[in-house]
Amino acid sequence: MLVEEGKGKDAGRILGEIKESDIPETEIKKVGEILRPLNQEEQKGYTKLKSEEEKALHDCLEFIGFRGLPMKLVDAEYRFDKSKLTFYFTADGRVDFRELVKDLAAYFRTRIELKQIGVRDEAKMCGGFGPCGREICCSRFLMKFESITTQFIKEQNLAVNPTKLSGLCGRLMCCLAYESCFYREMNKAYPKPGSRFMTPEGEAIVLDTDYIKGKIKIKLSDDVIKEIDFKEFKKLTRARLPLA
Repeated sequence: MLVEEGKGKDAGRILGEIKESDIPETEIKKVGEILRPLNQEEQKGYTKLKSEEEKALHDCLEFIGFRGLPMKLVDAEYRFDKSKLTFYFTADGRVDFRELVKDLAAYFRTRIELKQIGVRDEAKMCGGFGPCGREICCSRFLMKFESITTQFIKEQNLAVNPTKLSGLCGRLMCCLAYESCFYREMNKAYPKPGSRFMTPEGEAIVLDTDYIKGKIKIKLSDDVIKEIDFKEFKKLTRARLPLA
């Protein structure tokens, strides 16, 4: 599809339909207007443009090597009318690429823009498959990145294992946030391990909880371990049986 983007026209591909309310306010201005489908000639031009972007990426790497700049080139993107060529890169700190821009502008004879992106943006652009076996969420449907902290791990009672809980970007996986609201509510409703309450069989101590199955593992005073339903636990606590 041909879209109005910024100060010019660009080509894009429709991935799906979303509601305006789903678009972050900071991103609304970036959403271009769809003008029309590409005609046959434009489709051929778009395919050719993609191959030119690959060559531009290779050529830019040579210029970066010549200048000895500490940056990792991620992608190259031509505007559909070739009025601008954007290079995306990652780096540990700020990079003075002013001379590089001059080199590239003289070589490609178009407007050059260099954008430094983060490792999560790199994963979004490059794509890939996560440990779940599916295409990574940021590349497939996420509109913005949420701050993921170890608090999400604690709430879900997961073992702090960076290898298993990190995505392709090396940061904590975005999907840790998907069920955070559920776990926060369950953490409030369920008893904490170590808490005590009375049952018809005597005093019991909570050993573990399983929010998905709705079960609570308890140990009775005679060291008998058993599982009870959360509904049963609520009935017992509502009855307010006195502790012995």
